[in-house]
Amino acid sequence: MKELLKAKSEFRKKGVALRADKRKSGGGGSWSFAGEDNLIKTIQAPLTECGLELMTTMEYLKDLSVNTVKVTLFHVGSGENISTQLSLPDVKPRSDKNGNPMHLDAEIERGKQFGYWSRILSIRILGLSDIDPEDTMNVPQDISDEALDEAFTRLDKLLETSKNKDETIKWLNNRYSVEDYKNLKINQVNEAHNLLVSKSNANN
Repeated sequence: MKELLKAKSEFRKKGVALRADKRKSGGGGSWSFAGEDNLIKTIQAPLTECGLELMTTMEYLKDLSVNTVKVTLFHVGSGENISTQLSLPDVKPRSDKNGNPMHLDAEIERGKQFGYWSRILSIRILGLSDIDPEDTMNVPQDISDEALDEAFTRLDKLLETSKNKDETIKWLNNRYSVEDYKNLKINQVNEAHNLLVSKSNANN
């Protein structure tokens, strides 16, 4: 493993950093991440320069009856390699309105799983992070009551300085689909504050 570790050390010295180019929203808020195409374009040249090759495969483990995604990092010169592997959740086809199984739908879902986990495992085996260090929306957030109170205090101060407070509050309520912006979660309060700051700076 000596040659592989030396090459991986050289890769790390290059300071490869991913930049978030996609954003996803869910029940826990929204976050940024580096998409698969972005990942491949970012790591391709540095890997080649270091004599490394990354390979992702889907393998079926017959003994366990599970599909897995496997990411292997090779040192091209020596053939040395390390790999990481993860089992994929079973995907059963949904039925259409007539009760017929939608096999293509299941294959598409399996493809999405493969793409997601191949990206995650590739990032981990290379020791990278898909969190954009310049994106404040990805900073881990304190969710205590005190933190929420402080977040609302910052937002309220900003609202008091807005040219049209009532219209701004109406905009917030519409954006987050709430009757009262005071019902926002802490990640939404912080996001709202950052959006209003950005809008204010753009208008100045």
